[in-house]
Amino acid sequence: MPEGTTGYLFGIFDLFHIAHLDTIRLAAAACDRLVVGVATDDLVEDTCGLRPFVPSIERVEILGAIRMIAEVRPLADLDLGPEVAAVGADLVMVPGEELDVVQLEVVERMNRLSTPVKHLPVGRRTTSAQVRTALAGTTIRSSVA
Repeated sequence: MPEGTTGYLFGIFDLFHIAHLDTIRLAAAACDRLVVGVATDDLVEDTCGLRPFVPSIERVEILGAIRMIAEVRPLADLDLGPEVAAVGADLVMVPGEELDVVQLEVVERMNRLSTPVKHLPVGRRTTSAQVRTALAGTTIRSSVA
């Protein structure tokens, strides 16, 4: 990885848990500067058919408190081209497990651009029965990044 590499990680980050943190750690290790895009409530609802449990304004603030993240930006559109250009990202990162519908659409669009997409290794899953139960009803999306 060349010095000064900026990575861009995007996702919903709803009901933040250990798998999210693992994904952020892996993404931060793959670049010098990590920028995270958090899907807005409207984008999640339009794409997944569901409102997130936690409002995007709170999800942005939660992620902004993580020191490995240089910048957190609301993501209101599946076209990452302008977003990637605005932050100067050298690569876009996605978790290495089943992608949610937002991530699948973005990766498909990114494949048409020149910015490489890096699939991160799979991290831990949450052991919280309550979180797993809450997310079980949202089968069209994953909560992991």
